[in-house]
Amino acid sequence: MGGLARRVSYSNLFSEKMKGLPSLLVDGGNYLTDERGYHGEVRPDVAVKDEWILNAYEKYGVDVANLSSHELRYAARLLKTGSEPSSIVRRLVSANIVSESKEFSAPPPFLVRELTLRNGGKLKVAIIGLTEAQPAPPRGFRIEDPAKVAASVAQTAKKTADVVVALARIKQSDARRVAELAPAIDVMLVAGADSVAESFTPPQVAGRTQIYFSSFETRMLGELRFYRQSGGGFGTRARYISLDDVVPDDRAALDFANAAKAAEEQTRSATKDLLEDWLSKSRSDAVKTQTSHGFTGSAACAGCHQGQYVKWSSGPHAHATDRLVQKVFEFEVGCLSCHASNRDPKQMLQSIQGIDCERCHGPGAEHASKPATGYGRIVDVKSNCLSCHTADTSPRFDLQSAMTTVKH
Repeated sequence: MGGLARRVSYSNLFSEKMKGLPSLLVDGGNYLTDERGYHGEVRPDVAVKDEWILNAYEKYGVDVANLSSHELRYAARLLKTGSEPSSIVRRLVSANIVSESKEFSAPPPFLVRELTLRNGGKLKVAIIGLTEAQPAPPRGFRIEDPAKVAASVAQTAKKTADVVVALARIKQSDARRVAELAPAIDVMLVAGADSVAESFTPPQVAGRTQIYFSSFETRMLGELRFYRQSGGGFGTRARYISLDDVVPDDRAALDFANAAKAAEEQTRSATKDLLEDWLSKSRSDAVKTQTSHGFTGSAACAGCHQGQYVKWSSGPHAHATDRLVQKVFEFEVGCLSCHASNRDPKQMLQSIQGIDCERCHGPGAEHASKPATGYGRIVDVKSNCLSCHTADTSPRFDLQSAMTTVKH
């Protein structure tokens, strides 16, 4: 959001000076923050920041945004099937991100935008989205080779448009390979710069495809102009506008960016406060000794099962909450479903710290009052363990070896 106020300001200046000149505002990728928590999901504060970024794209008229691998972890929640796609989702494009699950849909490989020229003529521009494969996609998606996909998609796009433009979040070294395999692409805008030095890579030509490289982060705004040529084709000219003090801040956009920053900071603060509040409540005697729904607490087990109790109390299940303290800005109430023991699912914030005996063996109040054989056998060990140790949260979890470790 750092350069938003000046980007908007320059866009307004451009519109005033170039009245009637058709234009498209696009983004090549890596515009969302991809900071993840311990289990690989976007942190709550980061999700808020990304939401504000997409709202800014919608508010300030980004026509097409390439969905790259860096956006997918957050954007997956927007691509769930069965829900009405938002306006920003309808502006996303990706040719080589593929859905492997009925739970998700994938953006179209390209979008066509029709422009009205000054002479009243029409120009159709097809915009293709391409991305690198890293970081790895979340469950339900796969990323195919951008060069191989571009070869077929570009030919299809060429049949429906006058100009084919590819937005590519790929390494600069891969750009020429894409262009050589997909000659139907007229122009490639490569958003693969990961350093200031790469930002100033000169334009290249591969066959008939012109390749331009975008600037690093938000320090510059790239502008690509198209010119009609006498033979019916077109020429291009690119320039980079430095977003320094010469370009003033747009007041409304600056207020929007400041509000986004405040919302992000507020989420971090709220997450920390929520965790601290729960930790405080979970230490109270009322919670530690609660006996609702037939539970009695692990301490009641120690009298008859001292050896098992000692092994449990020094093991990872008894200390499952410890990880939450270390990941303070990742905390959500949902974390308690696997890092705490719940007596009442409707009162998650009344959970007991750690995974206690009854979390696996079931309510034990009746057994504690009248000890007898038959209590505590876990009927479905696999389902019981894998409800928390999923492929996403515990990718290296092996049920057989884990059972050997916790057996008591």
